[in-house]
Amino acid sequence: MVPHPRHARRRTSLTALCTVVAALAIGLGGAACSTSDSKDSAAATTVAATPGTGLTQDQCESRTPGEVLTADQARVLFDASQICPSFVTIGVATPVTFDNQDTVDHTITIVAGASPSGQVLDEQVVPSGGTWVRPFTDAGQFAFKIDHFPSIGVVQVEPVTTSTSASAA
Repeated sequence: MVPHPRHARRRTSLTALCTVVAALAIGLGGAACSTSDSKDSAAATTVAATPGTGLTQDQCESRTPGEVLTADQARVLFDASQICPSFVTIGVATPVTFDNQDTVDHTITIVAGASPSGQVLDEQVVPSGGTWVRPFTDAGQFAFKIDHFPSIGVVQVEPVTTSTSASAA
């Protein structure tokens, strides 16, 4: 008995869908394990992790403008639809962790100044579910661009100040 043509099409479509899903699963597994060398490899670290599931409102902490963040607090989360926070203030030599919560790899580009047209200082592919820890050793503003996003973020690096008290003579 010959199957009805509609059933044959469904079976072919289902087989094709299963093939695509299997290929994606294999591809995501490989991407989650990949890392790239940084132009400043001594100063940057990439860590692969389990692919992300997207950001929730609870993960996007709000900070006071100008609040200087510690290394633990200086974390930029991003997925396919958002970056948070998009403005980070840190002290000199404090690293910022870029945390890819998306299911695909993304390239982050760091440029001098707050404009996306500044000189490229560093660029890194961050795997799905992975992080990139990038220290900033000079005071100033540095824009960061994440591929697929029309907007930029800014890292404001403040000089480290030491308070000294003058003793009266």
